[in-house]
Amino acid sequence: YKLGGLVNRRVVPFACRRDMNFNHEQVNHIHGRFQQALRHCDVIITSPEDLLSFDLLIIDKCRRSELETSQSLLRVQHWLKRHARDVLDESDEILHVKYQ
Repeated sequence: YKLGGLVNRRVVPFACRRDMNFNHEQVNHIHGRFQQALRHCDVIITSPEDLLSFDLLIIDKCRRSELETSQSLLRVQHWLKRHARDVLDESDEILHVKYQ
């Protein structure tokens, strides 16, 4: 909420865990939401752990031969690599309470 007010943009959270069981339609919905965020200059906020979990989820889906979902996840991963930027390096330290 505070970040959205600070930059005057909608903030879209992206959380991912390896135990999430996305299907093809859900991944396409996420991809569509990311593209919409880009068109409206929204901010997508996530953590390095979530991105790593997302990458590992792709590997798990490929290993299980869930090819349609794997392809969709790879398309989202490629989109994130092209359009996402890391703006807070060491965010756990920067955003620590003692620095507020």
